[in-house]
Amino acid sequence: MIELENVSVVFGNDEKKVEAVKHVNLKIAKGTIFGIVGYSGAGKSTLVRVINRLQRPTTGIVRIEDCVLNELNEKELRQKRKEIGMIFQHFNLLETRTIGENVSFPLKYNNISKEKQRAKVAELLKLVGLEDKVDAYPSQLSGGQKQRVAIARALASEPKILLCDEATSALDPKTTKQILELLQHLNRELKLTIVLITHEMQVVKEICHQAAVMSKGEIVEKGTVLQLFSKPQKKLTAEFIKTAFQQEEIISKLLQHTDLKADETLVELAYTGDITNEPLLIELYEKFRIIANVLYGNIEYLQETPMGKLIVSFKGSEANKTKSLAYLKSRGLKVRSLEITTLGV
Repeated sequence: MIELENVSVVFGNDEKKVEAVKHVNLKIAKGTIFGIVGYSGAGKSTLVRVINRLQRPTTGIVRIEDCVLNELNEKELRQKRKEIGMIFQHFNLLETRTIGENVSFPLKYNNISKEKQRAKVAELLKLVGLEDKVDAYPSQLSGGQKQRVAIARALASEPKILLCDEATSALDPKTTKQILELLQHLNRELKLTIVLITHEMQVVKEICHQAAVMSKGEIVEKGTVLQLFSKPQKKLTAEFIKTAFQQEEIISKLLQHTDLKADETLVELAYTGDITNEPLLIELYEKFRIIANVLYGNIEYLQETPMGKLIVSFKGSEANKTKSLAYLKSRGLKVRSLEITTLGV
């Protein structure tokens, strides 16, 4: 659906040049929810604006299906942009217009009768759960409701692609969850391809099928969400994943209230896939006489695949501890020894 080929965006001139996007190559499949995650200043928003040519790339090619956007004139580009809806962090609603008028705004110049416009607005507001707000004004709505209006407006031209630029950053956690559920629903029901720009890995974890991590204008890592979370290749990706799971904070608090004995070793075990029917900790005792005490456990589901983490204290001889850890690795678990001092306790 979307292909970026060696795309770069440079602002300024030779004396003062800023490379906002550097040689990005990206393919986004039709019907997927694709996340682009990075810290502020990473180039995410610039990159997403390249997709609908609100930002002209300095170099590189932008394709939407079989159409090369670089080759379109202004009139052709305006027509193509109708296939690409966009929503923003701060909603960008017209405060002096009713909700119905805000949603119908993209239809004004489409040679659609007033009656058909009203029917379309009613259909879109029902889709986002705001059918009773057609005559209200933005000032009368909550943040989550305003974002729903913005989504309805973006869908007015029946786009194939929906670009979301930090669309949940101004919302509270409960409202964020509701908006993400709505985006998932639209992805399924309308077969929308959604590109989600965010600095929150939790958002990526919740709804994205694939994702890319950006830093200083470059894509440093990309893949399915399951690949990124289970086997991150870059330090930056691993940092983002920690924020999504809040694992280090949990471990630190756990250790503050745990009285570890001198002969105990603390270990983090991570696995992907279903191993719930395998009594691995019992096997450790039977094979190596290692007593394993589970201090913490958690399971998350990514794309219907379970990802689990355990914090376990091992008690036994050092030789048998080494053998037991090697055994767990042979069974496909990721093993990390935890030192209290490295966790700030």
